Amino acid sequence: MSILYSSVARGSTILVGYRVEDKQHNNDFESVILSVLKNIPRENGKYSYNTEADSTVFHVLVQDEFVYLCLALEIFPQSIAYNFLNEIRTRFQPEHLKRRALTAGPYGMKHMFGHILESITGHYNSIHKNEVGDNTNEIFEKIEEVKDVMTENVGKVLERGECLDTLLIRADGIKQDSLMFQRISHHVHRRECHRNYRLYVYGGLILFIVVAIVIIIVVIVR
Repeated sequence: MSILYSSVARGSTILVGYRVEDKQHNNDFESVILSVLKNIPRENGKYSYNTEADSTVFHVLVQDEFVYLCLALEIFPQSIAYNFLNEIRTRFQPEHLKRRALTAGPYGMKHMFGHILESITGHYNSIHKNEVGDNTNEIFEKIEEVKDVMTENVGKVLERGECLDTLLIRADGIKQDSLMFQRISHHVHRRECHRNYRLYVYGGLILFIVVAIVIIIVVIVR
């Protein structure tokens, strides 16, 4: 249970209270609550007080002389606690209840409002329990999703490792082929250069011989 105790008071006089049976929190709430009520500001407003033990918090709503109070676990959201107190205040607004509350003594409103207080407290406890359960299920579902994704990624990494090994082998083969091609192309280029050099030499010699013959002929004719 998240709400352990709820009550409506006039000043420091508890008009009606409801305590949830909980074995883990079996302290004397009401003696502590009487002490808290004596120190609560009388101005309209919302207040929260941490207790010294049990990880619990007092949430208080003060409105028109009346104090609406609950003791809840720390995990119980403060906003929901104030919604809870607002609902108690709204249900306590009928004129016949307020008129009786103005003069009632300690626990004088138990028969008129006790069952309503119990019903509202049980309702909010069940809502929060369901929300916590839903959130827990959602968290476990997300954990399972993350686990599945991680497993799939690990498998892909392993497969990718095998592919990388294959690619490295192929890359090494391509590198060797490239080096061989460079050597062959360099050899072909050098051979072509030698061939062209020989052609230029032979061509020059032929041209020299032709020119020499022409010169000799011209000299003889003269």
